[in-house]
Amino acid sequence: MSEAVLVLVGLLAYVAVQIAVQIAAGRDLGKRKRVRGGNRWLWVIIILLLLPGALAYFAFGRLPDEETSTLPPQSPPAW
Repeated sequence: MSEAVLVLVGLLAYVAVQIAVQIAAGRDLGKRKRVRGGNRWLWVIIILLLLPGALAYFAFGRLPDEETSTLPPQSPPAW
């Protein structure tokens, strides 16, 4: 294959991964009750900043939901 075809295939693969990660980040943002900073629209804009923005949301933007963060730690099973 020519070099141009390989570049095109690589570019299409990158775009496919980017869109998939952005969709996953957007769906996760829609389901979250809390986000870091409390400003959901700011995270929407960050997610739309291509792949680095969506990865930044997954790395820094998500906070645990209140129900899961207030549960007491489970004790180990008694043998």
